[in-house]
Amino acid sequence: MGAGMFFCRHPDAVGRAFDVSTSYLPSIASGTIDPYLTTVQWSRRAIGVKLFMSLAERGRDGFAAQIDHQARMADALRTKLRTAGWIIVNQTPLPLVCATHEDIRAGRCTTAGIVQSVQARGHVWISDVVLGRRERVVRACITSFRTVEDDLDVLVDELERARRDPESPA
Repeated sequence: MGAGMFFCRHPDAVGRAFDVSTSYLPSIASGTIDPYLTTVQWSRRAIGVKLFMSLAERGRDGFAAQIDHQARMADALRTKLRTAGWIIVNQTPLPLVCATHEDIRAGRCTTAGIVQSVQARGHVWISDVVLGRRERVVRACITSFRTVEDDLDVLVDELERARRDPESPA
């Protein structure tokens, strides 16, 4: 609802449905439409415009292609992490990858130390999370449609560097 829009060919129907008149609202000039008064959340900004503009620019197929690309990048990241000895602990088609390592499970390093070291270098961003109230793991989420495999290599390299020496962020 926060990013939704309602389209109607009959602006007068929308006006009647959402019309509000109170003493604390400024009066509207005759013949104009106040967008705040023609939305479901009449006093809030028209946040759905972001969604509308994105759809107008990319279209449904464009959004689908971006989502598919991000999912492929997450699959590639899972493969790269496994190859580097990491253990993937979540199963999802979404571009969200949660992983741990035997060194973490054995107490030789911590997810917090790894995350702090990675973030201190500033090349990639990850977080740590308690997954299923059981195990603290590192979490990477592919949020950019511009992510490429070289970016994933940087992420894996940073994780490996931090795992080997979490005390050395520089």
